Amino acid sequence: MKIRELTIKTQVLLAPMAGYTDLPFRLICKNMGAGIVYSEFVSSEGLVRKSEKTEFYLINDEQERPFGIQIFGHDPAAMADSARYIEEKYQPDIIDINMGCSVRKVVKKNAGAALLKDL
Repeated sequence: MKIRELTIKTQVLLAPMAGYTDLPFRLICKNMGAGIVYSEFVSSEGLVRKSEKTEFYLINDEQERPFGIQIFGHDPAAMADSARYIEEKYQPDIIDINMGCSVRKVVKKNAGAALLKDL
């Protein structure tokens, strides 16, 4: 599979899952054949506010490559700032936006699946 110039060698992908996709789990999945792994999805607001807890989710290792980071949020400026910050500091292979999470506390903040209400 190819995403632009990035080649993903298998069709097995590890989705970003809050509370599950930490570094040790991602390394296990990578060693078991995952073609790409993602960090836990991270809050753009947490990143622009310099939250240590949010930052912890982004710790990664070169063995994980290709590696993706997914952000969620509702404020376009904060999301853009956090994407620039992630690119500069962590240089993931992919940065994407969560537009599918239907968990109440995410949607309540007009993030995740709530973004689809106002295209």
